[in-house]
Amino acid sequence: MSTKFWPVVVKKPEPKGVSTLTYGGVIAQKVRVEQELEAYPTESVDLRCEFVDGGSLTKLTQVSWIWEPVDGQRDNIAVYHPIYGQSFPNMAFRDRVVFLHNDLKIPSIRINDLRMSDAGRYTCEYATYPSGNEQGTTTLIML
Repeated sequence: MSTKFWPVVVKKPEPKGVSTLTYGGVIAQKVRVEQELEAYPTESVDLRCEFVDGGSLTKLTQVSWIWEPVDGQRDNIAVYHPIYGQSFPNMAFRDRVVFLHNDLKIPSIRINDLRMSDAGRYTCEYATYPSGNEQGTTTLIML
């Protein structure tokens, strides 16, 4: 498995092909993810996500992992809420996905027993207050 570790931060959804990188503290980085991962069928892969607050008063409500297959529609595969716990709403992932930590600031997940059909974009999306949703996206390439 090959990784490109933590290089890109996506603050909020922006027009296709545009991403904002943070330099000099002008825009606070919020969600840190790996830009791209490569894996083979039957392997496991860790999708890392971290909320980087920078000392602000942002309140984290919950986090969702959203999968967008190469040729399909976005779908929630994992949700973590500090009071209500974990939820795995997508049947195709339910028995293969686990949270690595019970922590809103580090809601990384592991997908076990990978399939070719798991290729696509995985978005770690936080519901926050008062700034609204913050997200970062990792592309998984199946080899």
